[in-house]
Amino acid sequence: MNFELKILSQSWIGDYPEDRHDYCTHGKKYLKIGDNVISDEDDDEWTINTTALGLLRSVIPEDGTDEAYAKVYHCGMLTMASCPISIDWTVRHDGNVVVISELYKQPTTDVKDEICYLKDYQTVIVEKKAYVREILNFSDSVAKFINSFPAKVLEDETEKKLYNKFLNEFISLRAGARELLNESDRNNK
Repeated sequence: MNFELKILSQSWIGDYPEDRHDYCTHGKKYLKIGDNVISDEDDDEWTINTTALGLLRSVIPEDGTDEAYAKVYHCGMLTMASCPISIDWTVRHDGNVVVISELYKQPTTDVKDEICYLKDYQTVIVEKKAYVREILNFSDSVAKFINSFPAKVLEDETEKKLYNKFLNEFISLRAGARELLNESDRNNK
């Protein structure tokens, strides 16, 4: 498979696994694109739920374009504004495939440490259905994890708005991704 993604570990940060004030899940993930293992158990932790949203955004491009950007977040909370540590790639939707290009990993805050996996005109072509399924499975695991804990305590009005905005987009994009898979299955019958 040209695109593999799975959660290796996931938790709330700190010594309080049921912290009702922590809005981001953290952990390790496995990510392989083409022949490149981009992230595995040897990496530091990433924010898992914001990564799921960043990847879901690449499944359904904005209206009027076939191109989207995927982002794996190191931190950033719900503002989706990470520190420089990240993994990024461009996704172009082309019929039944997605074309991945411009794949970079910034493992530290020092720009000299950037790793370029796909440069210039290099690409990895992935069956769209496989790409969507991997991201949807990853996102479903995030949702299952979040839903297995008590609801978050939202005392600050700004945090409440951010968290609700995050959840609404997360739920909406998961539904859209699921519909894409269902549509693909109907078309293949």
